[in-house]
Amino acid sequence: MVPDGVVVQSFTMITHEPGVLFKNIHNRQPVIMRPENYAAWLDPGLNEISDILYLLRPYPDNLISGHPVGRAVRRAGSTSEETMRPLDGFDWGYLDNGWKPLWETGLLFQEAL
Repeated sequence: MVPDGVVVQSFTMITHEPGVLFKNIHNRQPVIMRPENYAAWLDPGLNEISDILYLLRPYPDNLISGHPVGRAVRRAGSTSEETMRPLDGFDWGYLDNGWKPLWETGLLFQEAL
C-alpha cells in the first residue's frame, strides 16, 4: 500500500501483434503511441473500447525503420552511441528463415524520416 501523497513512478508496456518489421523477430511488438494521440490516451473520459483499441494499433510500417545493432544494446543502463550503431555485415536472411533467438545481437527501430 502506498501512503497518501507518495508518488510512485511506474509504466506499462502494451504489446500488439507484430507488423511487417517485427513479424520475423517476435510474435508481438510494443504499441508506439503517435504524438497526435497523446491527449486522447490521457483523457480520463476515454472509456469506449473501440476508441481505446483504435489508439492501441501497431505503428504504421511505412513510418518506422530498423537496423541490426550489436550486443551493447542489451547491457542494462547503457546509453552510449555504440548501442545505436548499425551492425555491419548482418545477414537479413537470418531473420527471414523464421523465428531465431536474437541474443547474439539486437535490433533498433526508429521513426522513419
